[in-house]
Amino acid sequence: MLICLSLALIAGLLMSRAAKAVRLPAVTAYLLTGLLLGPFFLGRLGLSRFGFGFGSLVAVEGYGILTQVALGFIAFVIGNEFRLSALKHMGRRAVTVGIAQAVITTALVDIALVALHFARPDVISLVAAGEIRPEGRTSARVENQPEAPVELS
Repeated sequence: MLICLSLALIAGLLMSRAAKAVRLPAVTAYLLTGLLLGPFFLGRLGLSRFGFGFGSLVAVEGYGILTQVALGFIAFVIGNEFRLSALKHMGRRAVTVGIAQAVITTALVDIALVALHFARPDVISLVAAGEIRPEGRTSARVENQPEAPVELS
């Protein structure tokens, strides 16, 4: 556990130095390092038993307080790189790009969901209706229905 944490810290430091060499913010390097070392990249490759990456979400959750502190440091770095004068200079362009990004992302997700609905209507309809949950249980509506009608007197 300690070896994995040490390698993650060293990888974050090295990636931030590499990011500065190509004029990217350190935050980008930290996020990329987290994605690479997380359970969905190196963890899937099975390298966690050698100390490279985290093998599962349970392993990541074991570092609970450390991840909160790391997020605090990342927020501090973002705040340190944020310049109000730069935002005033970009002004309307920054707002336009932000709104366009939100609209385009929403449209792409909607298109993907509609395409998935036509490709697999049995799955997407049940998920959208709340009948299938990630835990594998059905919804409360189905589980709690009485077997016989209840008569009120």
